[in-house]
Amino acid sequence: MNCSKKVIALLIASFGGLTAAVAQDSGGANPQDPPIPASVLSRHEVLADLQIWRESGAAALHRENEGGTDFTDPGVQVAVARYDTLRASSRYAMLVAKLAEERGQQLLIAGSR
Repeated sequence: MNCSKKVIALLIASFGGLTAAVAQDSGGANPQDPPIPASVLSRHEVLADLQIWRESGAAALHRENEGGTDFTDPGVQVAVARYDTLRASSRYAMLVAKLAEERGQQLLIAGSR
């Protein structure tokens, strides 16, 4: 009985160490891959970007192609150009501000701290 308890304790300890090691690894599947950086965008910026992606029509084209977007397709190129224009316009900043206000949170735009 003591031997089996020791084996179980060793298994639990080794599994715990393995889990901690995996949790610390923020890289890709390959150990040589660089670590994945944390996002520098606020939640408001990500949501505004998603809204602009939808407004440009790119999201609909992506869904129509079952998740695989052909960026050589002229329709996709037009939608991506529209997205780039919207993203660079004041529309993006207004969406970020609106989303922050709706959530009663402080407005922080990446790089403006």
